[in-house]
Amino acid sequence: MKDQTRNDSKQESNRRLKILHVAPKFHPCFDELIKEQSRVHKVLFVRLSLTDKEIPYILTKDRGSILIENVKTSQCYENDDNLSKILTQILKIYRPEIIHIQAFSGLSLLPIVNAASNLKIKILITLHDHSFFCVQGICHNENKQCDQDSLLCCDCSSCVVQASNNMLSLRNFNRLRTILCKNIINQCEKIICPSHHQRELLVRLFGHQNKFIALHYGVKPCLNHANKKTSSKPTFGYLGSLWKAKGITFIEKAAELLKENDFNIFMGIQCFTLTSSETAYLEKLKQNTKIKIKLNIEYNKIYEDFFSKIDYLIIPSIWNETGPMTLFESFNYKVPVIIFNTPSLIEKIKDNKSSFFFNDVTELARIMKDIIENNIDKYPQDNFLVKHIVEYASEIDDIYKNALKKNSRGLFLRLGHKCNSQCVFCVIGRDNPEEILDFNTIKMILVQKRKRYNHLILTGGEPTLRNDFFYILDLAYKLGYTLMLQTNGRIFSSKDFCERVSKYNIDFSININGPTAKIHDATTQSPGSFEQAIEGIKNLQKTDSNILIKIILTKSNYKHLFETAQFLVNQGITNIWFVFLTPYGLAKDNFDTVVPTFSEVSPTLTKALHWLKKKTNTKISLEGFPHCCLNPEFHTLITETEFTEDSLDGLIPDNNGLIYNCKRERVLKQKQKFPECSTCFFNKKCEGIYNEYINKIGRAEFLPIEHTINSPYKKELLS
Repeated sequence: MKDQTRNDSKQESNRRLKILHVAPKFHPCFDELIKEQSRVHKVLFVRLSLTDKEIPYILTKDRGSILIENVKTSQCYENDDNLSKILTQILKIYRPEIIHIQAFSGLSLLPIVNAASNLKIKILITLHDHSFFCVQGICHNENKQCDQDSLLCCDCSSCVVQASNNMLSLRNFNRLRTILCKNIINQCEKIICPSHHQRELLVRLFGHQNKFIALHYGVKPCLNHANKKTSSKPTFGYLGSLWKAKGITFIEKAAELLKENDFNIFMGIQCFTLTSSETAYLEKLKQNTKIKIKLNIEYNKIYEDFFSKIDYLIIPSIWNETGPMTLFESFNYKVPVIIFNTPSLIEKIKDNKSSFFFNDVTELARIMKDIIENNIDKYPQDNFLVKHIVEYASEIDDIYKNALKKNSRGLFLRLGHKCNSQCVFCVIGRDNPEEILDFNTIKMILVQKRKRYNHLILTGGEPTLRNDFFYILDLAYKLGYTLMLQTNGRIFSSKDFCERVSKYNIDFSININGPTAKIHDATTQSPGSFEQAIEGIKNLQKTDSNILIKIILTKSNYKHLFETAQFLVNQGITNIWFVFLTPYGLAKDNFDTVVPTFSEVSPTLTKALHWLKKKTNTKISLEGFPHCCLNPEFHTLITETEFTEDSLDGLIPDNNGLIYNCKRERVLKQKQKFPECSTCFFNKKCEGIYNEYINKIGRAEFLPIEHTINSPYKKELLS
């Protein structure tokens, strides 16, 4: 048994995953991660080309990746219905298990996260800057490092402008983005922070300690390059842009203080597009004879064209950089760094004695002067901490696999009792339009419970009859719930209604209780309901919806189970549940005329199941059946064994807003077992028999199954 467990674990660790990366730009670590993952997994990259212009999106394919052009630049937590729609199409076609979003400033996370959540895809985000929670994305307001304890306290100029643009007070703007940030967090399995400082900041702002993980970037393997530097003079390097937050002016001013000394500064500047002021600044730098500049160094030539020519790399960024990659690349080539004193940088030079940090221009100039005058020696055995890209990819792999192990937790929400059918088996037993959950209560529940639940089952009555039905769907979608709708299917005979619903990627559970209108309509007591439901199913199939059909077994239809199964398969249905009805509500009131016995059902059910099991693309499930009333070959089809007490909770209109545990409610209050059940092989898996059934029919049908059960399915049953 232990060997089997080890083998299963090994197979799981070697399993090929389907991964989809989404990013607005390339990044050295991210680019190498994709290459490394592609050796083992099936990886697709969707690149979003951001623009400030209002232009329709364009979708193109390029060498194994997909490019979405003209994506509107926005705040991280803003919504973009067009982006959500086009990503939903991609996700439905590709069907990844994991979507890994590489978050940079200007990328709207919410529509990506919503689209993935709604399709049951596990979500991870790597934060390449602070734009997830910071309007500027750099946690710096030009005067100080902006370490707030609450987003509600943000008052920098960027926040004020954004609040004004959204026609909100500053406090309401900050309150709204706090809610939206928490919404994104709730939908993710993990948010990867490239610095411990960023993780600590996010935990302080939002809690959710287990959601955030700190993971420094990985770099390509270091080759044994010989240093090609020929000048005897110390050369200080800068690799970055002219962006003010990168702190390049520190180097310029330090060079001015050291103009009498003998040294070089080599700048690798990335500047594919320049503003007029940046162009003027670049020309000013070129006037300094100590400064040499090379523009737009190709990444695959970064050693040859840059690191081989310098003694120290200066990283003068005034913001808490999440990486930066330049630091890891410098360490990769055994080049020490001189950094601005920010926590996210300091944590990465620990135990590196050749590297230094400074607080201002004067201190930077002093360090540079000591190096120039040979007052500082490099430590030959220094500790350059670098994570190999293979190690980085392996750690990301572990995060993925742990995320995939996490089970869904569902909330069963009964919206009200209003219905347009009068099913003889209805557990509600009444059509009372007054008994509903009002929209404000629903909103409060869905917002408050999203941290705990990720799957939402909407039921009634008939939920689609509510005037606010689409408001509920929209709210649930934007909170990132996966959705299942329990419905009689009648309203979906309207093509317009189907089209409106299709954007929410709902799984549908629809009852079809016979192969003909006569049999089905007898159970719904609603003439025409069969034709409407079948037309509704056909319309939903055209929208690529997942449809589960439940056959509720009654005295009037159990003899036709084989014909019903054939009919459903001919309609293209691939997921069929046979449900032994719950004897409450109308089923209890009409027990003698509605509820069959397990013994009566067994022969026709067995015939239908044998036929369906030959249809390899059809999923079959059984609900409400004890093991002792089924052939052993069907034991693995029982659904109740799949649900633990942690997997599904419920709420109904007359429950005073209290959440109840669905499994515990059934087992403790509605069902019972007998003393001899304790000797049954399936005692721990079986829930028992409904009290009402025992009271009316008795217990003669139920006999314990011996522990010596000899079944080809025993191994599967024991797992």
